[in-house]
Amino acid sequence: MKPLILKLQAFGPYAKETEIDFQNFQDGLLLISGDTGSGKTMIFDALAYALFGEPSGTLRDAKMLRSDFADPETKTQVDLLFLSHGQEYRVCRSPEYERPAKRGSGLVKESADASLFYPDGKVLQGAKAVTEAIEEILGLNRDQFSQIVMIAQGDFLKVLNSDSATRSTV
Repeated sequence: MKPLILKLQAFGPYAKETEIDFQNFQDGLLLISGDTGSGKTMIFDALAYALFGEPSGTLRDAKMLRSDFADPETKTQVDLLFLSHGQEYRVCRSPEYERPAKRGSGLVKESADASLFYPDGKVLQGAKAVTEAIEEILGLNRDQFSQIVMIAQGDFLKVLNSDSATRSTV
């Protein structure tokens, strides 16, 4: 799996739509650097969330992903265009979150949703169905992905200290 374009909106510290075009980085090595709290880890959380509906590490859950800095009317979403086995796929996800009611006071719950766009134009809807399809496309589930492709901050020692049976499964 190769990420091509990642778009974030109202996600973590990214209040406005932010696009990262990974196609500009063709040399095989990419360094994401920045000050503490600048959103580096949230980029990895966005990739994992787009694919599997959960952030990359174990320290956050999907309900914690909404930006505190976003306009109340802005939808929280992640949009990932990626390449797998020579085919381009696009996945869009939005976590469940609360926004101010448009009429009256109080909060309204926005439901989580997900869509997967196949290379042939087919569209799959629904968080569970999209996650299952992504697992089939990648040949990896979230746990395998987070141990092989992207070890989240704080989880590296867990992999190093795991027993040989666990490592052989990975």
